[in-house]
Amino acid sequence: MRRHWVGLLVAGLIAVPMVMFVGEPIRYFLFTYGCREEEDRLAEAIAGDPVLDALPAGAGKGETYKGCDDDDLFVSVGTEFPYDASRQSVLVHYRETARANGWQPQATDTDGSPSDCFTKRVGGTTAYLSVYGPDNGKVEVGITADQAGSEWC
Repeated sequence: MRRHWVGLLVAGLIAVPMVMFVGEPIRYFLFTYGCREEEDRLAEAIAGDPVLDALPAGAGKGETYKGCDDDDLFVSVGTEFPYDASRQSVLVHYRETARANGWQPQATDTDGSPSDCFTKRVGGTTAYLSVYGPDNGKVEVGITADQAGSEWC
């Protein structure tokens, strides 16, 4: 009878750390991992920024996107639209539109030209607005932010 209790005690001493070792990662992935309500609120705050709806003259109908990276918990919201004009014309438009909506330009690029990246406080953190293209007749205007305060330009 005594051996039986000693065996149960030893089995328990082995089982408890094993359950904790295996169970903790499972608990994390089931209940903590990934984007949560905080990221959803940040995405909604970013999506409401008027600069995303202010397409330049001659732009086609835009397609919006909104997402969150489960690993790094950053939020991306943007618009992609057809645009056949020059990069310079799209940058002039967004430099004016961004400033009119409270965005601050980053310092000039390494070649001395004005940056195509802007910052603004949105949802309690710094958000980064970037303009990409036109590439293959498409322009993308995206805003990225996270609660950790990472830089995205």
